[in-house]
Formats: sequence, structure tokens, C-alpha cells
Amino acid sequence: MSKPIRLGVVGGNRGRGFGQSLATLKKDMILTAICDLNPGVCASWKSDFPGIQTYTDYEHLLDSGTVDAVLIATPMHLHVSQSIAALRRGIHVASEVTACNTIAEGRQLIRAVERSKAVYFFAENYCYSRMHMMVEQMCHKGIFGEISYVSGSYYHDCLPLMFDAKGQLTWRGEIRRDWQCNCYPTHSLGPIARWLGIREGRDRLVSVSAHMSRQVSATAYCTRRFGPKSPYAQPDYFKLGDTVKTLVKTKKGILIDLLFDTASPRVGNCAEHFIAGTGASFHSFTPIPFDDGMRAGPGICYGSKGRGEGCPHYLWEPLMDEARKYEHPVWKKHMQKAERAGHGGGDYFILMDFVNAIRGRCAPAIDVYDGVLWSSLIELSAQSIRAGGKAISIPEFRPKSLK
Repeated sequence: MSKPIRLGVVGGNRGRGFGQSLATLKKDMILTAICDLNPGVCASWKSDFPGIQTYTDYEHLLDSGTVDAVLIATPMHLHVSQSIAALRRGIHVASEVTACNTIAEGRQLIRAVERSKAVYFFAENYCYSRMHMMVEQMCHKGIFGEISYVSGSYYHDCLPLMFDAKGQLTWRGEIRRDWQCNCYPTHSLGPIARWLGIREGRDRLVSVSAHMSRQVSATAYCTRRFGPKSPYAQPDYFKLGDTVKTLVKTKKGILIDLLFDTASPRVGNCAEHFIAGTGASFHSFTPIPFDDGMRAGPGICYGSKGRGEGCPHYLWEPLMDEARKYEHPVWKKHMQKAERAGHGGGDYFILMDFVNAIRGRCAPAIDVYDGVLWSSLIELSAQSIRAGGKAISIPEFRPKSLK
């Protein structure tokens, strides 16, 4: 039997969410190191995993000989440089989202992956939720018929995360201060791309058109927290609007509608999706009638069940009632283990697929070309917003041999 893969977690706060999954996969992958700038975070990990090595310097971790692979869970702007540093040493990489912040970074990352013998895995956990994988099965079986429109929304109030305990801007705050774009597209787009078969070539993303609302929520929040005379409370301090709407057209003419909002004070939903097709529609969070009243959840609406004369009347049915027919095989097999993991099972499946790719059992389920394509909407949406919503062409990132 092969020795377990030795994993180093880089970024101890987000990385903490993988602890349960690592315990489940300990025959295949073991935690041997943690790297974080905060010695207190390292000490906390050490108390839970006494045998691990702790590092506050990433280069020292890579050169220590204690890891075969790294899970990069650091701030977004570090993902590319840290991934490349590991790949150049032949160390396998699983990178949290986003894969890159610019297209130039993305191409640099692709070159590093193509030159390395190590595996790069893009850890987009929203692709792995039970609901999303079940819908993927249904899409590939043709249940929705001809799809014309898909939407994905990511919204929850993250304004408190803009500041540290001393009231200084964090990296998230700097993004809100400086960027004007869809800053975090992959949670919404990743599942959609898998549903539409973008990687397999069944369709292709061809253009992006983006629009941004005014910025008011960050100013209001900072006025309450720091007072009206604070620099943060001035109306022109933060450049990122409250809501960014990104429209993506595919080669087949499907419209993908993405909403990004981490400022408005409303109930959060980081994985709201909708599909409209000739055979059925899907909504991830909609009121569904039950015998004892209405309850919100993932729903399916079949075109064949429209009732009434003239304009037909439809009802949402619980999506999970269809699990017996359309449950994804990996969820059938790993249900109990996945349900104990973070991000709706995503954290478990990411590590499981990462192990499988390193062992050579399969290609990475989500590879560098997927990650760079999905992440490219950051720069492309910014270009479109600056151009007043003009449609911007989406480059192709997958080499001809893989198209």
C-alpha cells in the first residue's frame, strides 16, 4: 500500500474547515504541517494535531521536506505566487478560490502547471454540494431539455470582514476600496460550467457584459462603526458597488446571469441557482407547497406537469424527491463522510479527488484551465464595467490538445 500523502495547510483560519475531512481520509492523506503568519493560529493547530510541524514562512515549509502537497487557503492575491512556488518544487497544489485575479496571472499559472510534474487542483467546493451534483446528473441526462437561461447568485453581508481588530483594512477591505468588478465569480459559475459541459466542449463561454450599482452600503456601515468623519465613511472611499451583475453568453446562445453582492444587509445565500429549460426548471431556494404548508428549499418544475387551460399553471416539487433516480454516484457512496465535512460536503470531496489525482487514478476533477476560465471573469467584468457594459470576448485557456 502506498504511503499516505503528506499535506501542508497554508492559511490556518480557512484551512481549519478541512480538519474533519483529513481525519476521515487519514489512510490516504495525513496532515504534517501548518503554515500561518500568526503563531497563535499555528499553536492552535498544534494542540489538535500534536505531531505536525508549524511554519510562519511559506518558503521554509516548501523546502522542509515535510510535505508532498499543499492546500492553499490564504488571501486571494497570494494564490498564484504560492501555487507556482510549490509546483516548481514538484509539490502538488490544491488552491482555494479564486485561481487568479488577472488573466496574465492565469496564463502564468497555466504555464507553471504545464511545466510541472505535480498536480494542480482547483478547490471550488460549491461544485460538490449534494444538490449541485444531483442537478449535474440531471443536466447530463437531458432532464431539463434545451436550456436557455441559467443564473447563479452569491450574496451575503461581508462588510465586517473588511477590517481587523485594530480597525485597519484587511485584504477584503482593500478589494472593496480598489476593485470594480465581480470579485468572486467561481462559486456561482463553477457549478453552472459543469452543468453545461463547458470543460467537455459541449458549449463554450464566449462573452461577458457586466454592470455595477452605486456604492452605499459600505459607507453606511463605516459611518455607524467609525463615525461620519472617518475616511472610510466618505462616499468616494470604496469603489466597489453594492451589486455587480454579470451576463455571460455561450456559443449555443445560453444566457448565464451572475449576481455578486457582499455588502447589502439581507439574508445571505451563497449558492442560489436557477435553470430554465424546455423540459424542466430548477431553483435552489424557492417556496414549495407541502401538505402542512409552504417550505423553502431546492425545487424542480416539470414542463409536462403544467395544468389548466390557456396559460398552464406549474408547481415546484421538492428536488430531493428525485434523489432515488438522480443522486450522483459519489454522494451515494460517500454520503455519511461528506455530510460531516464543511461546505455541504465539498471539503471532503475536494480532498478525495485531490488524492485520486495525485495517485494517478484520474485527471484533476477541476483543473487549472477550469480555474483560470472561471476566475477570468474578475478582469473581464472589470473591463466591461469600465466600457459601460460592453460585451467583452472570453479567451480560451485550454490548449488545443485538450479541447
